[in-house]
Amino acid sequence: ARVVTFGESPDADVRAVDVQLDDLARPSFTLLSRLDDPSGAVRAHVSLPLSGEHFVSNALAAAATGLALGLPIDLVARGLEQAAPASKWRSVSHSSRVDCPRMFSRRWVRYRR
Repeated sequence: ARVVTFGESPDADVRAVDVQLDDLARPSFTLLSRLDDPSGAVRAHVSLPLSGEHFVSNALAAAATGLALGLPIDLVARGLEQAAPASKWRSVSHSSRVDCPRMFSRRWVRYRR
C-alpha cells in the first residue's frame, strides 16, 4: 500500500509553507505536493475560510487524500477554500484582550500568533 505523508515538515509528501493568519485568524498557506514531482514544484495558494491555525493540518489531510487519488492540485486548493464548519455550535467572538478571535465550543480556547 502506498503511504502518503503530510504536514509542515520538509520531508512530507504534501505540506504547507508560508502559513499566515489574517486578522480573523483565518489561515492561508502555499500547498506543495511531491506526489507527482519529487522536487515539490507542484504548488497552489490556499486561503481557508475557517478561523484557527489548527485547520491547516486538517486541510493537509484532506489535500493529501485528494492528491493521492489523482485530483489536480488547483482543484484540491479550490475545494479547501470552500470548507465550512461541521458544527453549528462553534462560533467566533472578538475581544480587545487578544490579538485575534477566540473560538469556543463549551470552553474558551485562545489562538495567538
